[in-house]
Amino acid sequence: MELTPSGQLRHFAGAKPDCGCVDNDDCTCPAEDDKIPLSTTTVLGLVSAITVSPEGVVHVADQKALKILSFRHHLPDDDQDGDFKVAYPRTNELYVFNRHGHHIETQDLVTGRTLYSFLYSKNTSFGRLSKVTDSSGNKVMFLRDYNSAVSQVSAKDR
Repeated sequence: MELTPSGQLRHFAGAKPDCGCVDNDDCTCPAEDDKIPLSTTTVLGLVSAITVSPEGVVHVADQKALKILSFRHHLPDDDQDGDFKVAYPRTNELYVFNRHGHHIETQDLVTGRTLYSFLYSKNTSFGRLSKVTDSSGNKVMFLRDYNSAVSQVSAKDR
């Protein structure tokens, strides 16, 4: 389990075997070659030690499997502005997220041109989507009531 900054416990690593192993059997599930194993889907036998490197990599010693497993965060590093960029080559798009996890921009991966930009009511994790602008300048605005529910949507051309 992992303690989040908000004080909640979140599942971090370890899963029950679903490949026919019985709890008292001494077996390990075969890894799927086409997938990168995740910490939450990795079956752990008998954890005997845990340590964290200065780079933030969590190392787990599994005494039953006689392995040392290393888990690292799967998100990309942030840039100098604190934004995270995730490329999706299938659609030639680059998605930009701010430090609060809000999707703030979609760019064309080849040209770098902004396809969509997103504006939020606050620059915090509590911000709600308030405006979407496309590459032509067309805008969709979301007006919210006191419960933060969308009460009106207005579309404006340039």
